[in-house]
Amino acid sequence: MSEDLSDGVIPLEAGLDAAVSITKGCYPGQEVVARISNLGQVARKLMRLSAVWSGDEPPALAPGVLTGTGERAGQEAGKLTSFAHDPTRRRTLALGFVRRAYWAPGTRVAAGAAELQVEADAHG
Repeated sequence: MSEDLSDGVIPLEAGLDAAVSITKGCYPGQEVVARISNLGQVARKLMRLSAVWSGDEPPALAPGVLTGTGERAGQEAGKLTSFAHDPTRRRTLALGFVRRAYWAPGTRVAAGAAELQVEADAHG
C-alpha cells in the first residue's frame, strides 16, 4: 500500500538497503541515507505484525499510532500502516513502522483496542 512506502519513508527504514547506494552522490535523500549508514541503524523500521482472534469478527483496526502494552502502555511504539484479515485462519496480518525498543519478535503493541504481536522485519 502507499502508506507503507510514502514520501516520508527513508529507504533504510523499509529494508531497501540494497537498493540505495551510499557511495554515489547527488540524489535526493543522500545525506540522510549516509548519516543513518554511518550511525549504524534506523530509529524505526517496517515490521510484520500479527494478531490471532478467537471471536467471529476480526479486531477493529485503522492505520495510525501504535502504543506499547504492559509496562509501556500508552508509550508511542510506532505507526500501523496497513493490514489484512484472514477469516479462514482468524488471523490479522499487518505492517507498521515500529520503534527500536519494540523490535524483538513477540513484543506486543496496541493499535487502538486491538493488540498485535511483532513478528519480524517486513523484508526478512
